Amino acid sequence: MVREKDNIDVQGALTEIKRLEREVRLRGHWIGWLWFMMGVVIAAFGVLAPPVTTGWLQYVVTLAVPVLGIFALFFAARQQVVSRVNQWIQYPVTWIFCGFVLVDVIFRLSMHPDHLSIWVVILGVLPAIPCWYAAWRVWRS
Repeated sequence: MVREKDNIDVQGALTEIKRLEREVRLRGHWIGWLWFMMGVVIAAFGVLAPPVTTGWLQYVVTLAVPVLGIFALFFAARQQVVSRVNQWIQYPVTWIFCGFVLVDVIFRLSMHPDHLSIWVVILGVLPAIPCWYAAWRVWRS
């Protein structure tokens, strides 16, 4: 069925375009929340990862990362609008994130920390920093 459109003036058309651009931009901000939550989960995992935690908390921390990762994949696949900023920033942030995780893994494998120290906290939070930066950039756009 063909629908007749209302005739609008130039100012009305520009206002409508600006409204739609803002709506699309705001709908693209969901990826900022995804980056933010990834940073929170990775920081919690990095600081509380076994063998720092014991008992039931060890299982919760260990299972939280893959469960939230799967949730994030499903969530990302269902979104219809992706931010231009995210398209530009996702690969550099991902590579920096992987590098920081590698540094953390090498530290844990070579030093075998068995208690919570300042280095465990710093290196545990380090991989989350690129995620938080990406969230900030997406939200700023």
